Amino acid sequence: MSNGKMIDLEPYKRKLFETYERLMAEREEMDDDLSSNNILSETGEITANDNHPADMGTEFFLRGRDEALEGNLEGIIDQCKRAIQKIEDGTYGFSDISGEFIGEERLAAVPYATTTIEEQERIIEG
Repeated sequence: MSNGKMIDLEPYKRKLFETYERLMAEREEMDDDLSSNNILSETGEITANDNHPADMGTEFFLRGRDEALEGNLEGIIDQCKRAIQKIEDGTYGFSDISGEFIGEERLAAVPYATTTIEEQERIIEG
């Protein structure tokens, strides 16, 4: 409830499941890309010695970036799983911290949110 009126959470739940399915597909694609590629196949060289050191540096940088993106993706997938668990518990749409309603605007933007925007800002600030 927000301001005494009932809120229909179904659109946010649908968006959450759509987001989760999309992220899982992205993770599968990313996993396929990372596991099927290695530095030598990405550069098209037969050995690492054939490649200029700067080219190898670029490839290592790109590989690191991809791994960081994958880690970020995993974090969001975990947040989606938590929000799905909250649906099963009957607490979806309410903060893990305060129990307050998260807010329709926040759920529309981040359907896997488990805190209010103010609480999230405090978490980020440390």
